[in-house]
Amino acid sequence: ANAVVPCDCVLVRGSAVVNEASLTGESVPQMKDMLERDAGDDQRALDMNGRDRVHALFAGTTVMTAAAGDAEAGGVPPTPDGGCLCYVLRTGFSSAQGELMQMIEFSQQQISDDSKETLVALGILLVFALVSSGYVLRTGLQKGDRTTHELLLKCVIIVTSVVPRHLPMQTAMAVNTALMALMKKGVFCTEPFRVPFAGKIDSVLFDKTGTLTSDKLVPVGVVNAPAGGQGSAGKAPEGEHPVSEAGADAAAILAGCHSLVSVGGLDGLVGDPIEMAALQGLQWSYDHTSATA
Repeated sequence: ANAVVPCDCVLVRGSAVVNEASLTGESVPQMKDMLERDAGDDQRALDMNGRDRVHALFAGTTVMTAAAGDAEAGGVPPTPDGGCLCYVLRTGFSSAQGELMQMIEFSQQQISDDSKETLVALGILLVFALVSSGYVLRTGLQKGDRTTHELLLKCVIIVTSVVPRHLPMQTAMAVNTALMALMKKGVFCTEPFRVPFAGKIDSVLFDKTGTLTSDKLVPVGVVNAPAGGQGSAGKAPEGEHPVSEAGADAAAILAGCHSLVSVGGLDGLVGDPIEMAALQGLQWSYDHTSATA
């Protein structure tokens, strides 16, 4: 239990409950079952990120519990320690975790600043250069002390000097400096070209509780709960009521429609914090073995 998977593999015997938060960010444990051999699937390729994801264990994830499964498992022998049996598919940088680390460490994307803003700045400089070139050409022709060839050469030099020779290197160095400052703070960027856009951010929105705040949720109440508490019938009054006073139908849905699991060696249930808070607010208990609340 709580062992880190060292490689990408597929379950050929037994089952497991895996925490994939390190790869997907989801806190809900995932149930993994053995890959059963079906007739007609001999020529089908294994789809680890689609159809067969429920049978695959990925590197970097944590195994919370594992079981050996049934006695008959398609001719696959049981493991000596009573755990599940897996077949290794990918290791090192070829695994799911390895590809992520390789993307962070060896990003090959072009590093540059915002090209749109750069073009706008160069356009403004080009306008001044054209005005300056026109003034030089006009003044030189009026004075007559320079040949037309010399005046045109001066105008070309003025226009070409708008784009500095070291501009691409300077923009790349500016982004690299920002990346190094982020790495010192423990922030790794997989797409360096997005660093210049970060300077324009004035608001940051997160998609779930737990990123900046506590992941412990407190049930506030149920809207339109039937009067009289659980087991009562009748018209539901308007307003908000404590979760413990939810009607029979609402209580049955909150207590039964969830993905909470009981992991061996751990106290209580494990799963979505919202579902955990709802069950605790009802003051009900749930038995994962018999699937009874």
